[in-house]
Amino acid sequence: MEWIKDKYDRLFLGAFGVIAIALGGLLATKAMTFKKDNFTPRGEPEIRTDFGADDAGKKVEAAKTALAEVVEIKEPVKEGRQVDLFVSTPVLKKAGSTEDYKVFGGPELRPPIANAWFYNFDLDITRQDIADMDTDGDGFTNREEYNEKWSLADPTKGSNPRDAKSMPASYSKVKYVKTVTDPMTLMLSILDETEANIKRTEPAELKWAKTVKKGEAFPVLKDGEDKRFRLTELKPQGGPGDKDAVVIEDLLDENKKYDLINGTPLQLPTTRAKLISSLVEEEEKVVTVAEEFTFKTAPEQYYKVVSIEPGEIALETWYGAEGKKETIKLPISSAP
Repeated sequence: MEWIKDKYDRLFLGAFGVIAIALGGLLATKAMTFKKDNFTPRGEPEIRTDFGADDAGKKVEAAKTALAEVVEIKEPVKEGRQVDLFVSTPVLKKAGSTEDYKVFGGPELRPPIANAWFYNFDLDITRQDIADMDTDGDGFTNREEYNEKWSLADPTKGSNPRDAKSMPASYSKVKYVKTVTDPMTLMLSILDETEANIKRTEPAELKWAKTVKKGEAFPVLKDGEDKRFRLTELKPQGGPGDKDAVVIEDLLDENKKYDLINGTPLQLPTTRAKLISSLVEEEEKVVTVAEEFTFKTAPEQYYKVVSIEPGEIALETWYGAEGKKETIKLPISSAP
């Protein structure tokens, strides 16, 4: 008994453990029996081979096929011009009207300039003065740049209103505004076998007299440096009425020769043209036939006067020292 007392605690715990194990085994047996009696065992899953046979499957297969195809997306074309799908096209509203003013095909807002031209060069078409503005500061208005052979079919041609280096020809800003006639009268007074005394009698403020030798060239101004005439022949008593006469050649036109007869005035008025260039700033030139000149606002554009008529001037012009020459004719007009 004494031994049992000493080992009581351990015996009690051992008995409790045996009882717990027995109860656990009983519960496990009951659970397995319950599952077996109440649940049908699940068999192996059925293997299907009819995927894609129904309508939904066919749609999936069709979608897969479409995704595998390369599709080319073309930009739409309107009025002969491709429409960029990623750039918005402005639509303007006319004041007091519901009419839309579209860039392509709509009425011209700044006639005769096409709306598309403003849009192509990113110009503010909503400004009423946009056509008369010089956007790039090259001396030409937007209207003048538009008139330089621009076309909707090929916007790269013509003048670019946003590029100062792209501009119409500078001579398009030159106007012939006035014909200036300078009177000139020559007289022959004394003649010998080698030289003659020639006078200029008109206008009064430009009078002069000088002795000119045969073959010598002389100017129309007393102290002028530009030679205008050459004494080519002496005719002692060889003129009308057996008067002394000489032949002078016009150096501005080698085909023209004049008989200067003693005692008979020879009137040879000089015709000059007044030109005005309005490129950047207004500049005036008064030029004569055969004169070469430039304007300071476009120094590389050269000109030479071919002829001057009361209603028209003909100029030979070229750009740069070795540029291709062309002849232009300017009718007389009012100042620009």
